[in-house]
Amino acid sequence: MNGLKRVIALSLVGGTMLLTGCSMWTAPYGTEEGSAGAIYTDLTVGSPLKDNPNATSLKKGEACSVAIIGFQTDGDSSTQTAMKNGNIKRLVSVKHHITSVLGLYTKVCTIAKGR
Repeated sequence: MNGLKRVIALSLVGGTMLLTGCSMWTAPYGTEEGSAGAIYTDLTVGSPLKDNPNATSLKKGEACSVAIIGFQTDGDSSTQTAMKNGNIKRLVSVKHHITSVLGLYTKVCTIAKGR
């Protein structure tokens, strides 16, 4: 009987992880600007800080990080790194692009625009 309880407990834990995703990154954006899918997510969220983010003369910088099964995360998706990568001195807007597959693979990119 102990073996059966152990199998049920592990099945519940494993099923919960599969359905919710180990490395799903959506908060606080999952409720405000879009919803995260349990199987696949491809979502861009953010808003302009000041000036006009649609101006064509703006520079663009991007910084990304990747999480695999929540055990290993590599990269730097900070706003400062995105600004540095785009040679931006004055920040105009910041957005985040989130791609997740089953919560097992998650990529988060910060996209900075400015002058």
